[in-house]
Amino acid sequence: LKYYPNPVKNTFFLSNFENKASIAIYNLLGQQIFYKNYDSQEAAIDFSNFDTGTYFLKITSNRHAKTIKVIKN
Repeated sequence: LKYYPNPVKNTFFLSNFENKASIAIYNLLGQQIFYKNYDSQEAAIDFSNFDTGTYFLKITSNRHAKTIKVIKN
């Protein structure tokens, strides 16, 4: 899994995750603020409307789940 930039200002890029994966983003209160299913191994997520702070991004596929911390500047 590759992801950048972190911290992010506008667009956050992810690549090399499994096909048929879902991505969810949670704020520090645990509230889900973004969810999308992806059919490819790449994603570009627009963070420009998110408030400055820390978020948790969870990538889930049939075989794996990974959570990463993302900081929004």
